[in-house]
Amino acid sequence: MNGELKPIRWIGTSLRDLRSFPRSVRVDIGHALFTAQEGKTDPAAKPLKGFGGAACSKL
Repeated sequence: MNGELKPIRWIGTSLRDLRSFPRSVRVDIGHALFTAQEGKTDPAAKPLKGFGGAACSKL
């Protein structure tokens, strides 16, 4: 990667909702989001099932 991070696009109340979570959860999600911005996959991510083989992941 060239050092640029991919942007995060917050939808609806997702950012406000995230800010209401306990600090430890926010830190974990923050690390996972940063890893995704770098174009990598967080070790805690798991493939979603039921999407016909589409490349979808959940944290």
